[in-house]
Amino acid sequence: KDLRAYLYFVFLLTVFRVILIMVFFAKKDPSSGLTDILSVLANGFRFDSRVAICFISPTILMSLVGCFFRMDRIIDRVRLVIAIIFTALTLFICGSTIPYFQEYNNQFDQWLYGLFYDDFGAIVRTVWSQVPVVRMAFLFVVLIALLSLLLKKILNREPRWVANAAGLPVWGKTIGTLCFIFLMVVAARGSAGPRPVQVKDVAITKDPFLNKTVLNPYEALRYLYGDFQDLRSAVGLQAYLPDGDIRSAVKSFYNDPRNLDNIDDYMLRTVKDASTTKPKHVFLIVMEGYSAWTMLDRYQSLQTSTQLKAIAEDGFWIKKFLPAANGTTETLTTIISGLPDLHLMINYEGSSLQPYPTSIAPIFKSLGYKTRFFYGGYLSWQRIGDFCKAQGFEEVYGAPHMGQWAHANEWGVDDEALFDFIEKTVVEEDVPSFNMIMTTSNHPPYDIEVFKRGYPAREIPPDLADIYNGDSPMIIYGHMWYADQCLGKFIHRMEERVPAPVFAVTGDHWSRHFLNKNPTVFERNAVPLVLYGPDVLKDQHLPENVVGTHIDIAPTLISLAAPDGFTYPCVGRNLLDEDAYPVAVGTKFVVVTPDFIMEDAKSQISEPFPETGRPGAIPLPVDADALLKRANEYYAIGWWRVMRGAALPE
Repeated sequence: KDLRAYLYFVFLLTVFRVILIMVFFAKKDPSSGLTDILSVLANGFRFDSRVAICFISPTILMSLVGCFFRMDRIIDRVRLVIAIIFTALTLFICGSTIPYFQEYNNQFDQWLYGLFYDDFGAIVRTVWSQVPVVRMAFLFVVLIALLSLLLKKILNREPRWVANAAGLPVWGKTIGTLCFIFLMVVAARGSAGPRPVQVKDVAITKDPFLNKTVLNPYEALRYLYGDFQDLRSAVGLQAYLPDGDIRSAVKSFYNDPRNLDNIDDYMLRTVKDASTTKPKHVFLIVMEGYSAWTMLDRYQSLQTSTQLKAIAEDGFWIKKFLPAANGTTETLTTIISGLPDLHLMINYEGSSLQPYPTSIAPIFKSLGYKTRFFYGGYLSWQRIGDFCKAQGFEEVYGAPHMGQWAHANEWGVDDEALFDFIEKTVVEEDVPSFNMIMTTSNHPPYDIEVFKRGYPAREIPPDLADIYNGDSPMIIYGHMWYADQCLGKFIHRMEERVPAPVFAVTGDHWSRHFLNKNPTVFERNAVPLVLYGPDVLKDQHLPENVVGTHIDIAPTLISLAAPDGFTYPCVGRNLLDEDAYPVAVGTKFVVVTPDFIMEDAKSQISEPFPETGRPGAIPLPVDADALLKRANEYYAIGWWRVMRGAALPE
């Protein structure tokens, strides 16, 4: 009987998914066929299964107790009540989803926050004027009545085989019960694999519309609530500026004494001493989990970064460089938007629906470049596809464009497939292009056969044996090698195929893997930044004391592509400028200067920058309060621009 109720719940959610596809069928990509729709229904079943188990779990537990105490009548009544409640909730939520989808082209998402922050009365009036509420309410009551009668007749009807099952021996009943429990656990996870189904599993086709129908409304609300909690848990302005004086913070950070009314005006920078050879094609490559420590001489026997290090020798290697965040999402949103990461999840913020003035894609577009974003994973992950489009990228590509989803791992396609697709997309043409790339292979589940593909280090090299504790198996370092090899081949091939390219290569965050559990501050924080493009960089010079972070990438590349006198807003600074401020702030108050790296600007301990060895901690050689003040100003500017907009208080 519980199984029958479970199937009914799943069936009702599946019927809604079919209705949703039919109602908005015109939104479907013309190239999507029956196979894509069946894939969506199959994947949607995994999410529906989790919801069904949540509702039926009370009677499942009661049924298990009923193995020892007769309580069939009570269980039947509870099961029927739950089924009727589920029916009413589902009809209401699913019925509300259709007009919501009509308005926002999606199931419940961040726009639902408007119920809490917008004029609720205005929202109700708008809904009343646009939706036939009375007619839908009448239909709602009729459907509940009919389905309740149907459920009463079939849900608790005794199966015909009950009499025979009652004669089974105890061991047979025990095995049957255990099998049932196992199936229910699988159903609750939406997967029989090593991990449960997750929201990143939504984008399984190339069709954005079909991908939006994979989740059921219950799951859409659950993920929305999780995102809402994360967003609201972000600290406010006073966490960085106890006095709340954002105007003074902006003036101090930019060393600009003027009293301007707009924060964007303080951000304006003008290009000077521009490159004589402008890049025709710009490639900004963000490598998954690419740590800076792998490029140090101390670890070269691992052979994890041979390609990028060789490229760096012929380009500019900014060694003292920090990531903007500890996670891929925050790093990408920082690089794309040009605003500091504050764990605000700006990809879910209403202000991100329009490009921020500091966003890199619109600035390059204004310079005449076609803008593209390539991601080896699924574009539904953290709304990255929608975010990139909103921030000005003209073309956005994800894993379904590059290969069959069934042959990719949980994070997307292999880097080789990603770079092959980019090579076919970016061709020598009259229009210059700006191409941002995010890779995925150097990431769990680490299922690429790297040893068969040529990774030579099957055992830890002898010179590293004294510090290797075996926690990270060699296959992990093999994936670092694989990602590096794919990167090197791509850069060399594109260098031959397109004129005047320039490449900026960095990591999204450190790989979270080291030879032991005690990496230095540098080893557990820093990522590389390599600029390469012989034709474009031939007249440029890398300052001796250069330090940087992800937010500095955009102004550096813009300065290479723009003419003298071009004005644009930015929070970061051009790393090729001799006058650049020699302090960079990363995530969570990590600070780097030309002389040392400090993991927490609130502390008094720092480490010198390592060239090879593993230095110990040293007392902070400069004023820690000054560094902490600059870090707070940096974060406060990002918080204000995202949460309050451009206007400054009087």
